[in-house]
Amino acid sequence: MTDAEIATVVIGVTEVIKQVGVPSKFCSLVAVVVGVVTTLGNNYSTGNELDLFNSGIRGLLIGLTATGLYGTAGNMIKKSVGVNNNLTFKNNANSQQETH
Repeated sequence: MTDAEIATVVIGVTEVIKQVGVPSKFCSLVAVVVGVVTTLGNNYSTGNELDLFNSGIRGLLIGLTATGLYGTAGNMIKKSVGVNNNLTFKNNANSQQETH
């Protein structure tokens, strides 16, 4: 598996674990652990099981990257939804003022 594929797996598994009920503050830790475990498993399946240190570091970096991507996307979505809610509220307020 490539690093991008592992990062996608990390994001997906982290989201599933979050939906199960794990608090959001632990999602970064979950992503790092999933990244390390997935990378170690991938190296074991390809016959590189002796390269544990490099696999662990690679998994750590992938987990942290996935956490950053997930957090950035979440912030962007929150901001865009907040802007739309403000516009809707202002439009409703204007329409209520016009009818009085």
